[in-house]
Amino acid sequence: MRSIRVHGNIVEVDFIGHGTHTGDLVLGEALTIPATGRTTELPFHDRLEIRDGLIVSAELDFDTEEMKRRLLG
Repeated sequence: MRSIRVHGNIVEVDFIGHGTHTGDLVLGEALTIPATGRTTELPFHDRLEIRDGLIVSAELDFDTEEMKRRLLG
């Protein structure tokens, strides 16, 4: 976890995700990356909207081009 910011009912979280690419990664309708077996990490930004104690929307942002470079070499 790099940072957490709260602005009213909006929570923004910056973190480093890490893992091993063991299954198909679907990045929208136009791109699927088959499993590579590579282990990597990448920064992410998550924006959550909270209402009545529940998450009502979530947006996860990351650099898809960097993800492709790290997984495909």
